[in-house]
Amino acid sequence: MRLGEYLLQQGIINEEQLEIALKQQEITGEKLGEILIRLNFVKRQHILNALCVICPEALIGENFSSFDIPLDILLDTKTVVLGDTGQTLYVATLHDSPMEAKQIVEQYARGKIVQLVSYPANLLYQKYLEMKNVKVYDIDYRVKSLLEREETILATNELFLDALNSRASDIHIEPQEKVVIIRYRIDGVLYIKMYLPIEIHSLLVTAIKNRAGMDVSETRLPQDGSFSYSYCGRLINLRVATLPSANGEKVSIRLLDREKMLLDINELGLTKINDWLEISSQQTGLVLVCGPTGSGKTTTLYATVQWLDRIHKTVYSIEDPIEYHLPFINQVQINRKAGFDFAMYLKTIVRHDPDVIIVGEIRDRETAVNALTLSDTGHLVFSTLHTNDIPSTLIRLQGLGVDMTALSFLLKGILVQRLVRKICKNCFGVGCSFCSGIGYMGRTMISEIVRFNSYKEVIALMEGKLPYYTMYEDAVYKVSQGITNKEEIKRVLGIELLNFAESIGHAN
Repeated sequence: MRLGEYLLQQGIINEEQLEIALKQQEITGEKLGEILIRLNFVKRQHILNALCVICPEALIGENFSSFDIPLDILLDTKTVVLGDTGQTLYVATLHDSPMEAKQIVEQYARGKIVQLVSYPANLLYQKYLEMKNVKVYDIDYRVKSLLEREETILATNELFLDALNSRASDIHIEPQEKVVIIRYRIDGVLYIKMYLPIEIHSLLVTAIKNRAGMDVSETRLPQDGSFSYSYCGRLINLRVATLPSANGEKVSIRLLDREKMLLDINELGLTKINDWLEISSQQTGLVLVCGPTGSGKTTTLYATVQWLDRIHKTVYSIEDPIEYHLPFINQVQINRKAGFDFAMYLKTIVRHDPDVIIVGEIRDRETAVNALTLSDTGHLVFSTLHTNDIPSTLIRLQGLGVDMTALSFLLKGILVQRLVRKICKNCFGVGCSFCSGIGYMGRTMISEIVRFNSYKEVIALMEGKLPYYTMYEDAVYKVSQGITNKEEIKRVLGIELLNFAESIGHAN
């Protein structure tokens, strides 16, 4: 059975989506699975799971995630990992008792192990010899020794691989007086990962600037650049920024993993998801996603837009910058130097037959007024605001000079959010190898939401008379479900969950 037929049979894609992907395959010659992933019709795991059933041999040699089996165990059992889907590990062995080797390795594997006994012995032996020559060092030592030998590409590859394996979203390279500190941001929190001698700082920075297409001779001015890095079968975009400091250039690297960023709307952790879907199902009006910088507003917008019927609607977005390219969406990068800002975009977009318009951020009165005008002319407009709660959102709009009477008729809903770390399901917060001893694994949303059914409800909210689901209630609910804990709520929200037992009853 072919991949497309299998996905269709399983109800993962529909006939229209398959036809679109096949038409593109005729032109580009890409693998069907990669096209379906790029179009956001499926997740990579759907493709991997399908191949496990219909053609497992296709996964040999493709490592889509990192495995945690210690090297000495693989060497002792003469086992080689041939492919890793994240749920299934494909291995082969030169051990005298293959079943015994499999049982040993299974103790360290997270998912199911499939042992391929027919794998060519000569290729397996070659892979085993290569593995035996691998020397395991601390990441500090590996990067330092490679830089000292001026193998800068390998050194930066080691750094990026370690950061991605650690689930980092950002790398900070910070020169001090005598050392270079490298920190990773993991689930929103910075951790010191390594110390390097200050003498090799310039080698590391020059290597990164070279890869990012930046001017390596310019060290007095800030610079920006970007490049891609292949990791686990997919391309990761690295956005690089340098900043002159007292001890040399400070480098910040944002690791943009498109497949992790483009979450399904059900993966956001939005407690009142049905309310949000009803708000987002409106044909016209203004919908706002609010929160401070780094609270996941863009991720929520992307997930919501993916949930919309993008094939049969025209969707436009204006962003600064465009972080991820989305299929079936017309994404526009603003250019302030040329005078092309959010306000000008909103004036011209009506000529392009839009159904849904996404405004990256409302920053000034002109953008706010234009967004409101578009929502009053038969369009559904999504945008973001940097506000901390629902009441302050209305105060902010009023401060921008928005006509509050018009707003009361056009505003369909407000979502305000923060991101908190989730307790590791493997160790329940104690700390284990799975979560790198942190006790947390991944993040979820804490939010408050209000949905308006009439202009009277908007006015009632302005007067403080309309009840809505608050962030405090959501925090209590997430803690009561064991998703996060009170310490994390205090760290992110500054809220003490007092009278916890009473609060649980109130939240429910």
